[in-house]
Amino acid sequence: PDDLPFLWDILDRVKAPDAGELTEPAKAMVRESEDATQRWLELRAAPPDLELRSKLPGLITEPYGDQLQCIAFHVARQRSLEGSEAGCGKTISVLGTYAYWKALDPKTRGLILCINSGKLDWEEQVKTHTNFSVRIVGNGTKDVQEQLKSYTKKPSDLLILHYDCLRTESILKAVKALDFQFLAYDEAHLLKNPDTKRHKAAFALTEHFPKAKFVAATGTAMDGNPKSAWGLLQMVHGSKKQTYFPDYRSWQRYFLTMEQRYFGKRKVWVETGIKNLHRLKACLEPASIRFLKVDVMGRPSKIYQTRLVTMTG
Repeated sequence: PDDLPFLWDILDRVKAPDAGELTEPAKAMVRESEDATQRWLELRAAPPDLELRSKLPGLITEPYGDQLQCIAFHVARQRSLEGSEAGCGKTISVLGTYAYWKALDPKTRGLILCINSGKLDWEEQVKTHTNFSVRIVGNGTKDVQEQLKSYTKKPSDLLILHYDCLRTESILKAVKALDFQFLAYDEAHLLKNPDTKRHKAAFALTEHFPKAKFVAATGTAMDGNPKSAWGLLQMVHGSKKQTYFPDYRSWQRYFLTMEQRYFGKRKVWVETGIKNLHRLKACLEPASIRFLKVDVMGRPSKIYQTRLVTMTG
């Protein structure tokens, strides 16, 4: 019974006939889906393809083996999660993935969404590690709109925006009017709450560019929390109809234990725990790739700094 939501989703997506029983054609469809999942898992564990490096002419920096594994995974899936730990070089994996698609089609343009404080860093990383042109968009509705208009006249390979500017409807509409074949969402764990404007705006872009290649990067994507996973998987699958559950509430009921409690005279449902974690893993693993810092070779050690800050007020 625990497998029914997943089984039903598979049968519904392939339009299997409903004869009141699991027919042989339906079983074959389930096996095919399971085989596809197994292929993604094997690709995650495959050794790095050193020949892939020659297919990334726009990438100046030599990627490490694990970064090549990530790039190969993202290229094969076309829509995926990059969940490697901080310090593993997710930036190179994302830029390398874009470089692959750019080499196949020089007209490919990419949009990178990040936090506001990360825009300058991303611009520096693009200039350091690639030969791609890049432009960042500033702050303030009026300035952003003017800069987007300027971009339409002279587009760059990559455009860098911060998430919160998309909360303004006119800016979101202006971005949708542009043409992108590659989307990258940095610090994607910030999109985990499907009820926020930030998530809704970011998801609207993935829906608006359904054929765009997509990578969501975050070091905290695989934290074992179903609430965090839902929003990211929704974007990877590209449509609510293609996820395992039709909406967050059904996902919530399957993965979270709920209890009714009183707050004054008001009775509400409260999340009290997590269940079916083995199935959460089954959802995440085929769509994501992750390395830990201790698993990769050749990285510089972390640098720790102590800074004294004078508080005012």
